[in-house]
Amino acid sequence: MNLEHLNIAQINELALMLNDEFPEFVKTFISHSEVLISSLKQQLNTNDNSAFIISIHSLKGSCRNIGAELLANHCLQIEAAARNDNYASIDPELMSICAEFNNLKTTLLKLARI
Repeated sequence: MNLEHLNIAQINELALMLNDEFPEFVKTFISHSEVLISSLKQQLNTNDNSAFIISIHSLKGSCRNIGAELLANHCLQIEAAARNDNYASIDPELMSICAEFNNLKTTLLKLARI
């Protein structure tokens, strides 16, 4: 299992604190993140810049809450570009976010035994 994209101490603390609720927490994070990633692509395509900044900021916060530091850092970089109106530097398919999210999702599902 590849754990390089997670803050292991944080995820272990969450699992211990949430106990039986941890799998549901992981499922909620995954489904919420999938909706956000989908909306980010749509917002980029429709040039809805203010909604894009709110969505990428929300995804970044969710990632930080679950200990997904690498994905949160990708979001931070994209959020900074968006806040500086540098949308040309943002991949319209958000490949770095999608790839990291898919890796993270696999790892979290294994950790939560889902």
